[in-house]
Amino acid sequence: MVLIQGLNEKAFSTFKELPFRFLKQILSLSRKYEALRITVVFDKYDESVKSLERHRRGDFTDAYTHEVSGNRKVVKFRNFLRLSENERCLLKFVSAYLLEHSADHLQIEETLIMAGGFENPVLCFSVNKDGIIKLNDLKSNHDEADTRVILPVLYEYQILDNK
Repeated sequence: MVLIQGLNEKAFSTFKELPFRFLKQILSLSRKYEALRITVVFDKYDESVKSLERHRRGDFTDAYTHEVSGNRKVVKFRNFLRLSENERCLLKFVSAYLLEHSADHLQIEETLIMAGGFENPVLCFSVNKDGIIKLNDLKSNHDEADTRVILPVLYEYQILDNK
């Protein structure tokens, strides 16, 4: 989520443009370091220290619930992100976009692995030029992204050990 929050608001005006900018950013970073496997894991839970502190301070006064859809304008992005429901909807939207469109932007040898941002947060998918694969072995109900990001690495080692 930190990469999405860090996007320059001037680089997108609609929700449809936002995941495209995010995809460009992660591909740029991965290519800079010559990574062939890109793992994007979102974690979202309402009882985080950050959300509880926001609620305690009353930081929701100018926040609004907003429907996330393609051509809808993104207005006051920072305020929009203050509500957990908005973040959750945005992560679902970004994940759906990446699932549908990232193969068009990946190079032949690149693979994008995604988890945590779908309607069913335990699901994990792999996308490459050949298509989309649901990775049932990587399903996880663990909330923390830093733990979930390790699963694809362990999975790959398991596959290599079996060869």
